[in-house]
Amino acid sequence: MDRVGHCNPLGTGGHLKGLIATYSMGLSLIAGCPECDDYAKKMDAWGAAGCKLRKQSILDRLQLSANHLGIPFPEDFAKWLITEAIRRAEAETLPKP
Repeated sequence: MDRVGHCNPLGTGGHLKGLIATYSMGLSLIAGCPECDDYAKKMDAWGAAGCKLRKQSILDRLQLSANHLGIPFPEDFAKWLITEAIRRAEAETLPKP
C-alpha cells in the first residue's frame, strides 16, 4: 500500500510470480528464490511493452528455471502465463473512468 492507502499496481513480473504461485497447486517453488525475485523486478522495470518485446527470453528463463528445479515445463501454458501477466499489468495502467 502506498502512503494514501491505495494498493500499488503489480508489474508484469509481479503478476507472473503470482500466476505461477496460483497455478503451481500449492507448491512454493519460487518462494525464497532470489534469482526469481530479481528477474521479476527486471520485468517490472521493462514494463508491459518491454516484456512483450522480450517474451521469448522470458520463456527461455522460465524453461531454464524449470529444468534447474527438475519440474515439467509445459511451454504452451508458460506462454499463456506470460501473456496473461502482461495483460494484467497493462490493465492496471489504463486510466480508470
